[in-house]
Amino acid sequence: MVKSDERTRCLELFGADGPLIRDQIPDLFANLHARMADAQEVSGQISRGVYGQIWRGAFEELQKAFGHLQGAIMFTPQGANYRVVIVNGVAIFAWRYSLGHASSADTERFATSGARLALFEQTRPELPQQFDFGIERSHLIDEDVEILNSRAANLAQVLADAKSTVVIAYASSVDGLHSLEWGLVSHIDKRGYLHWGDFHEKLNIGEGELFVVGTHEPGDFASGEVPSRVVKLRETESCDA
Repeated sequence: MVKSDERTRCLELFGADGPLIRDQIPDLFANLHARMADAQEVSGQISRGVYGQIWRGAFEELQKAFGHLQGAIMFTPQGANYRVVIVNGVAIFAWRYSLGHASSADTERFATSGARLALFEQTRPELPQQFDFGIERSHLIDEDVEILNSRAANLAQVLADAKSTVVIAYASSVDGLHSLEWGLVSHIDKRGYLHWGDFHEKLNIGEGELFVVGTHEPGDFASGEVPSRVVKLRETESCDA
């Protein structure tokens, strides 16, 4: 179970389906990794280009899992050849930042393309009608409904106007899903590195399971400077977005 403050942030960011989204993220990426690793093995190819398409598979899986939720819309950042799910005004962006264990999301440049910068610069599509509390959601507890009624229900437009983005950062290769974390982006600095905001969960892998091992200190979503465009060469296998 997510700690109460983290569950509250999920509700504030994603609305009534926030806890459901949080619960599904670990299995979604673990299953995607397993399928892509199997596909790589079956291909018989020496190059790991088959598994390298996991970045595209991540966007597709997020669409399948969350694109049908009430209030969800699809968004194509300028220059991108993929679509990003927006739930309750918040974009959910999958980022494969590394192939191995050595680096962390904090030490890898995020802003390596104009499409990624467009997440924070481009006007979001108009939001659809907001969620209806008459819809049965068995995953909600009484405290969740109270939070939604009191302060989370009217945040969607504010989040959309702020171009709010939650990044799911993961490191993986055919050898394993090495790291998985997600969080609200506070800002991207001039060098292209992302900084987490007041919601950040770092997950790890142990005995085939993913579990929360820590959270980031709260940040200020409104702080930071507008990033300049940064370009760097990508690793051959990743072929990332």
